[in-house]
This record gives sequence, C-alpha cells and structure tokens, in this order.
Amino acid sequence: RAFNDAEDTFSSLASFAPANDFTYIRTALADQMLNSSQIQLGVHLPTDSMVYLAYYAGIGENHDQRRPWIAQEGWRLETTLASPGFSGGTIDEIRTKFFYAGLMQLRGHNGDGRGAPLVFIRPVSLWPALGLKGSRCSVEEQPCQVVADQATCQDLADVAGSNAYEFDASRSCCASIAECAMPRTAAPATRSIFVRP
Repeated sequence: RAFNDAEDTFSSLASFAPANDFTYIRTALADQMLNSSQIQLGVHLPTDSMVYLAYYAGIGENHDQRRPWIAQEGWRLETTLASPGFSGGTIDEIRTKFFYAGLMQLRGHNGDGRGAPLVFIRPVSLWPALGLKGSRCSVEEQPCQVVADQATCQDLADVAGSNAYEFDASRSCCASIAECAMPRTAAPATRSIFVRP
C-alpha cells in the first residue's frame, strides 16, 4: 500500500526501486490537508540523502499558491528518472532536494482533497575526486547542466549509469561522463572530476 490510511498501491517502482537504493516513506493520505506552514513529516536521515516528492493526478499544480516552500526551499524538477506506476493517478511531476544527515522536515501540502505526494529517499555519499582541481576528462568542454549542488550532479550521473562527472562549483555546472581514465588540467580551478569508487 502507498498510504497508511488508503488502498492505493504501486504497480511498479521503476527507477525508485530498492535495488537502486531508494526507500519509500509511507505517509497518511489524510495529511494532504495540512497547511504549508505546518510540518507534515519529519525523518531522521542517517546519511546525506536526496529526497524525492512524486506528485500525481495534477496535485503538483499551483505550487506558487498552495506550496510556496517548493520554490523557497529549492526543490528542483526531476526529469531523468522513470516514474513509478501508481493506482492513485499518473505521476506527472517529481521534485527533489539534497539534505545533509540529520532531521529532514517536509511541510504541509494544502492538498484540497487531491492527495499527498509520494515520498522517496536515496542516500548519497560523494564520490572521490580524480586528479587536481582544475581538471577535466577531455580537451573539449563537456555540455553543462546547471544543478542545485554537487550531490544533485552526482545523483544525475549515478542514475544515468556514468562512472564519473565533472562539477564546477562556481557555476553549479554538472557534466556526466561515461569514463575518465586520464584527467587533464585545462579547466578553471573551481572545476573537479569525481569518479565512482
């Protein structure tokens, strides 16, 4: 069951399966009515983690009015993961955010009777650096994707099956790389390569 107090179920977890290190947090559907100024959920995270909120059946609409904390707290739109199959409706939006180990609190959703998001957690350990700061894996500049932080960059690389990524902290620039055997020092000093251990 997807909720403690409802019969909705998953037909598939897709990218969010336990085999990919995801944990599902079963909440109460009744929590959907909590005001966005209230805390809906508190979880102690034993390690740094990415938290994912899966919105279904249109409940992700109107974040600006109903859930202003989505933008205020930096929850970004996730588009690279395959969504779970869910009997409560089609998952049409996934938001994610990095949290350091410790208490993670999730605010209310002002659901207006339309459902609470599905909550998934995935632990994150940063991969070790390869080479010196100012290194890149190829002579050419890799395509840059602006991300919230290094943990988000690593999460994207991991989900894509890449064995390395470049991250430029000054620009929040992320590039996933299939392999990186020989780093080159021809990049800004804020750029580094990180490889899967």
